[in-house]
Amino acid sequence: MSTPAKASKPFYVQSDKRLIKINPNDINYVEACGNYVFIHLEAQKIFSYCSLRKLIEKLDCENFVQTHRSYIINIDKIKDIEDNSVLIGNKVISISRRFRKNVLNSIDVI
Repeated sequence: MSTPAKASKPFYVQSDKRLIKINPNDINYVEACGNYVFIHLEAQKIFSYCSLRKLIEKLDCENFVQTHRSYIINIDKIKDIEDNSVLIGNKVISISRRFRKNVLNSIDVI
């Protein structure tokens, strides 16, 4: 019997001059752009001055995996995986050769 995935605690990110509470389960994917990140949720996109590495530490959960040097995805939100890309919502995110094995190991394939 497998152990249930540990739930990540909600955390806050600074966007402009506000602190915004984020529940990790609501995150579809995170996109890095230099020293900034775009956190893509179901209904909104949050822009924050934060490194992807720092965010990975906050998302210390089995549900998140890095697919590319600029992307972290929530594996529960994956609709489709084809060759070197993954579909989340209507966004196609590339999977680099470096992270492909990690992505495939993080999902259950029959």
